Amino acid sequence: MSEQLAMPPGDSSKSEAPSSEELSAFLGRFVRSEPERTVRARIDAAIEEAIAPMSWPLRLVVRPSLRFVAEMPEWVTIERSDALIAVTFSNGVTLRAEPGGAPRMHNLPAGFRANVRHFWQAGRLCTEMVSDHGSVSNVFERVAEGELLGHATLASQHFPLPVRYSIALRRAGA
Repeated sequence: MSEQLAMPPGDSSKSEAPSSEELSAFLGRFVRSEPERTVRARIDAAIEEAIAPMSWPLRLVVRPSLRFVAEMPEWVTIERSDALIAVTFSNGVTLRAEPGGAPRMHNLPAGFRANVRHFWQAGRLCTEMVSDHGSVSNVFERVAEGELLGHATLASQHFPLPVRYSIALRRAGA
């Protein structure tokens, strides 16, 4: 894969251990706190930027696929059970892995398999999923009490630049 994930600087194999207080700020269900139209426009702009170097006929083919893959979750749930962190998105995909960065193989929808890792770095929960088709990273950053900012990066050898966008989330019921 030619493009590396846009993760916070540092070595993910040396994941920081969060304090109980820091971890609890990330646990629970978080809902999208921005209007759907605003988020969709941000994702569409990121897609256009990523495919701009392509010829226009190729952009016509690639754009719908990226729009499908660039998820706009209604909610994200982050849980800790046993020794694993589980990140579940509103589309039903749950990514489980140890919080220390050890990869764990997942079977995903449409028959894809990917290695998933969760790790902590610079006070953020980082999730990366890498398959033969590309990679997706999600970095969850606490911005205020009960609020997270989710930074997503999609990269693949099939498009020239990664797709990067952010979604504001707030704790459900807050």
